[in-house]
Amino acid sequence: SNDGDIIGNEDNVVMKYEIDGGILKKSIPAQGSHEMNKGDVWSLDDLPVTFDTSVTVDLLDKDTIGTDSLGTHTYSADNLQTGNQEFNGHKGSKYVLVTE
Repeated sequence: SNDGDIIGNEDNVVMKYEIDGGILKKSIPAQGSHEMNKGDVWSLDDLPVTFDTSVTVDLLDKDTIGTDSLGTHTYSADNLQTGNQEFNGHKGSKYVLVTE
C-alpha cells in the first residue's frame, strides 16, 4: 500500500533481485513498472528463485522525476527467513514481501 506520490496516488513498483552477489540480476517487470495503489496485492506466485549463497531483493518506486527505494532485504542460504518482511517506504508507504 502507499500514501501517494508526488504525481498521482500510485507507486510504480519494480522488484529487482540479485543472486549470489551479482551472478544474475533481474527486474520484475522486465520493462516499465507495476502500478500499485493503497491496499493492492501484487502476487508473483510463479517466481522460483534459486541461489547458492544469497539473494537480495530491492523494491523501487520508479517515477518520472526519479526512483525511490521502498526497501531492501537479503536472504541467505543459511538463514532463509521465510514469511513476511515489512518495508516502510517514503511518505508513509508500507509494503510486505511474503516468501515461502
